[in-house]
Amino acid sequence: MTPDEWVQEEIKRIEAFREKWRKENLKDAEMYPSEMDPGEWDEQYRCWTHEE
Repeated sequence: MTPDEWVQEEIKRIEAFREKWRKENLKDAEMYPSEMDPGEWDEQYRCWTHEE
């Protein structure tokens, strides 16, 4: 995998995370807030398991 391919895959993963978070926010805004500090977003993203 080239660096460009890896970046494209990571962008897809980030977009999937964003979509999942938005859907969950509509169901439970307390558990899935729409605003957090950058470090908290990073932690949530890195803990998230992408299911295809």
